[in-house]
Amino acid sequence: MIKINVESTQIPVEIGELKVTIDATADWEAKYKKLKEDFDKKTAAISKKTEDGSLKTETADKQYYDLAGKSIDAILGAGTAEHLLSISPNPRILSGCYFSIKNALDAELDLMLVGIHKEKINRYLKG
Repeated sequence: MIKINVESTQIPVEIGELKVTIDATADWEAKYKKLKEDFDKKTAAISKKTEDGSLKTETADKQYYDLAGKSIDAILGAGTAEHLLSISPNPRILSGCYFSIKNALDAELDLMLVGIHKEKINRYLKG
């Protein structure tokens, strides 16, 4: 008999006291990928405008922070960015949270891809 364990699509996310669960279905993953691509395109456009002088640094910073907040809300649910800002009222921290969330989710999605091979990979890495 062949027995294959089915992995859950649920990804728990905890930031301070905030606890959210993401259901990483194929549809969610496609939206998440698009969100990351849009974020990268928009930040590149902001950087380009800042470099050519058509956008002041202060305005660019505000646009970066707004984009990070909207992205966090899109990933974890409406109001999450505002909640995080109420805990740590510095937009730079909010931007850092976006990248931490993105990196952690990317790692979790990679683990889902590895799936049943996790145990073999861990044994190999341990030697």
